[in-house]
Amino acid sequence: DMDAKIAEMDAKIAKVVRQVAEVKAQLPYVQPGDQGWLRLQEQLVALRQEKVLLLKQQADGAIEPEDLEDLRQQMQWLTRMAKLVLQVFDYTEDTASTSTVPEFKDQLRAAYSTEQSVVSSTGTIDLTYCMISHQYLPSRGVTASHLWKHRWARTNFLELDNIHDWRNGLLLAKPLVWAFNTSRLSIIPFNYNLRSYEVYVMDPSIRDIPLLDKLKELQALSAEELQIFESAWKKDGKQLTFGDMHARQLESMGEEVPQPYRRVLCFQYGRALHKAREEGWLAPGVSPPEFDDYGGSPDAAWQSNVDRLFKSIEEV
Repeated sequence: DMDAKIAEMDAKIAKVVRQVAEVKAQLPYVQPGDQGWLRLQEQLVALRQEKVLLLKQQADGAIEPEDLEDLRQQMQWLTRMAKLVLQVFDYTEDTASTSTVPEFKDQLRAAYSTEQSVVSSTGTIDLTYCMISHQYLPSRGVTASHLWKHRWARTNFLELDNIHDWRNGLLLAKPLVWAFNTSRLSIIPFNYNLRSYEVYVMDPSIRDIPLLDKLKELQALSAEELQIFESAWKKDGKQLTFGDMHARQLESMGEEVPQPYRRVLCFQYGRALHKAREEGWLAPGVSPPEFDDYGGSPDAAWQSNVDRLFKSIEEV
């Protein structure tokens, strides 16, 4: 009967309240920002959302004023918590890796790039394949870029087994690494066409900037190296721009098909979308694509975590 249903719902809400209190009691014993702290915060987000859902179910047409106030406070807390996590894990130039482990680039080159080189007047120039521009380019201008940043290895919010695993990286020309690291460009995982990964240029202000111009800002290269970049990035007499990279697919010329960690790409995309809304990068009426589910991969358990984090922000 109705009384029994009300009692059952009250019991469920009381249980969640107790669980929240138990988790909060552990917070003084962990260091803010470390892995244990982040795990507790994630548990709190999940519990608060569960309580919100229960309160909504309990309302079912009639709700007491105190429940409405509690619901409002719960949603405000969720928003604050999600924004705190976003502050910790923000893709900016400051979070970009300043150095790389040689073995990390070696693994990525074995997976995605065959050995190539050209002979110049000053010697041999080693080449590496850029997975977005789809060209062999001088290796000094191509980075083995960490997707989940090296400085976040200690917290390991997404539970990667090894920050230097080759699946946590891509081989990208330095201008494209800069765009990814500053949330101006994302790589969206899709499940159609044997799991594709599509480039999405988020910031319209960079669309007309030639890749070569940005490369010259970021890296000092020899005249011979620059000449190779200039020739590779010229199409129909014009230099390729960031906008020309939009909607391109990740491509490999090595032993493996592209298979970066989808959980990390989805996190970066969600983070970039949030920044795009803050910065006004998205034109009115523009609806960026939604990434697909993880198709039963080991990343599947993180689908709800990533979705929950960003929906907690957007819904309030």
